[in-house]
Amino acid sequence: MKEKLLVSACLLGEAVRYDGKSFDYPWIMTLKERFDLYPFCPEVSGGLSIPRVPAERKGDKVLTLLGGDVTTAYVLGAEKALAL
Repeated sequence: MKEKLLVSACLLGEAVRYDGKSFDYPWIMTLKERFDLYPFCPEVSGGLSIPRVPAERKGDKVLTLLGGDVTTAYVLGAEKALAL
């Protein structure tokens, strides 16, 4: 039985990025040889939409480029990831 590995859903080809796209990282799929891959998007799990305004950490908050505070959604998504 393979170990489980939580991977960002966008890295596994799911269109969940802020811009509604995914990344194409074929090397990620090589991990399937050793692991059962489980896609997870903390932003979407935390309630953010696709597409959404890009956001980044500013001190102890997560703010969109337009100044919106999305900290709560990021914290909720992180908590859901940890609960898996």
